[in-house]
Amino acid sequence: MGDMALIGEDRKVWGYADGSVAPALDLIAVNPVTSKDPFSNWAVHIFTKWVYQRVLYRIKKANDEEAGVLVYEEETVLRWSAWISTAVASLLPVVSTIVLYFVEPTGLRLGLTVIFTFLFAVALMAFTTAKSMDVFIATAA
Repeated sequence: MGDMALIGEDRKVWGYADGSVAPALDLIAVNPVTSKDPFSNWAVHIFTKWVYQRVLYRIKKANDEEAGVLVYEEETVLRWSAWISTAVASLLPVVSTIVLYFVEPTGLRLGLTVIFTFLFAVALMAFTTAKSMDVFIATAA
């Protein structure tokens, strides 16, 4: 590619322009691939980009102005998605119990039970790495 210099976060991989080399740059470790649930994947890859394009571009500037590279820590986004999935996991059974307590007609209770079971299955598929068989077993119990 000619005599083009690297730009972006990886431009210091082999050292700095003055010839010095940072001591940690000679060791490279690859992050282990972790299986993330669909909600976390969506939060990291789609939602973060969407929020930046709508709101955060006014607040957060690019880490590397020359290359226009913006860095978000994946761990931070994953932490927020874990908080959201924990909130859903704890609120769904409580809310369903409270709603079913206050509903009088039996037919409506049965309909709401079907709806809450469906929401439970959707939450399992979205917030966990469970297979279809595991979701079927959990909702049948």
